[in-house]
Amino acid sequence: MKKTLLLTLFLLFLNNAVNATIRTVSNVPGGVAQFNNLNAAVNASAANDTLLLAPSATPYTLGYNESAKKLYFFGAGFAPVQSPNGTSISTNYVRAASTFEGIWFRNITNIYMESSGISFIRCYFSDILHVNASISNLLISGCFFARPLNGAGQRLTNSIIRNTIFYGTSENCLTNFNNGSSNNILFDQNLFYGTNGSLNAFFSCNNLLFTNNVFLKMNFSNSITNSNFTRNLTFNTAGGTPPVWTTNGNSSNNNLFDASPMYAAMTDINNGATSWSVDYYRLGASSSGKNYSIGGRDVGLLFENGSDNYNFVRNSRLPYISSMLIDSSSLPLGSNLGVTVQAVKAN
Repeated sequence: MKKTLLLTLFLLFLNNAVNATIRTVSNVPGGVAQFNNLNAAVNASAANDTLLLAPSATPYTLGYNESAKKLYFFGAGFAPVQSPNGTSISTNYVRAASTFEGIWFRNITNIYMESSGISFIRCYFSDILHVNASISNLLISGCFFARPLNGAGQRLTNSIIRNTIFYGTSENCLTNFNNGSSNNILFDQNLFYGTNGSLNAFFSCNNLLFTNNVFLKMNFSNSITNSNFTRNLTFNTAGGTPPVWTTNGNSSNNNLFDASPMYAAMTDINNGATSWSVDYYRLGASSSGKNYSIGGRDVGLLFENGSDNYNFVRNSRLPYISSMLIDSSSLPLGSNLGVTVQAVKAN
C-alpha cells in the first residue's frame, strides 16, 4: 500500500510539472511500476515523455539506440536520505537532448554526449563524461563529479556548469576543452578540490569562463589559456604564485588568492574528505568569500533556500511520504480502513 501511495504522489507531482506521458520503471523484484526494464520503457515512449525510475540497488541499463530519444529521466536521487538506494543508470551514450535528474551514473567507464540541449541536474558521475560531438546548450547543475569532465577537443558553446563539485582523487578535473572555436562555456559557483595538490583543476583547456568558484588543494598548472577568471577563491593550491589566471593570455578580475574558505570541516576537506552532512561545504562566516560573488552571493556552492541548496542535491526534488498511520489493526468485513499519510515537500 505504501508503494502505491508513493507512486500516486509522484505522479500527481509530475503531472503538474510535465505536459507529457509519464511512465514508471522499477527493476526491483515485486516493484510497483509499468515497466521493469528501462529500454522497454524508452521504446514505448514518445519524445518528451517522462520516465520515473524507482530507487534500486541495481543500475538501469540505457542502450545505444534508446539513448537517441529525447526524454526526461527522473530518479529518486543519487544518495537519497529517504531510501537506502538511489537511482543509477549505466550507459555509454546520450544521443538526444534529454534531461537526467536525480541519477547516479556508474558501472560504465565512459559516457559520450552527442546532442545539444542535454541537461544533468542533481546527478553523480562515477564515470568520465565526454563531449563527443560539436554541441551546445549543455546544462550541468547541482552535480558531483568523481571522474573528469572531458571536452575531448570538440566544439562546445553556450553551456553552463554550475553549483557542482569536481573532486580529483587520481585524475584532472577538466580536460581537453581546447577547441579554438568553442565559446561561452561558463563554470559558475562550483567547488574544485582534491586529495592532494598535484592534480590539475584543468588540463589542456582554453576559452573558458570561471566565475565565483572555489579551488582548493588543486594544481594551477600552465595548461589553461585565453580564459577569464572573475571573483574566484583559491586556497592551498600549487602550480604558480600568483595563479595561472595572470599568464598565458588569461585574464583576472577581483579574484581571491590563498584565502581560506573556512569550512566547518576545513581540516577534513583539505585532506580530501567528502560528506553529505548539512552545510559541510558552506563557507565559514569569516571567509573572505562570503557575499563576494557577482550578485552578492558567497563564492563556491550555493546554500540559499530552494532547489539550488547544495545540502539537498543528493535527493530527488519529488515529494516523499515521511509517515503512514493505519488507524486499526483489524476491521469487520466490509468496513472502511482509515489511513493517514504525511508527505514532505522536497527542495
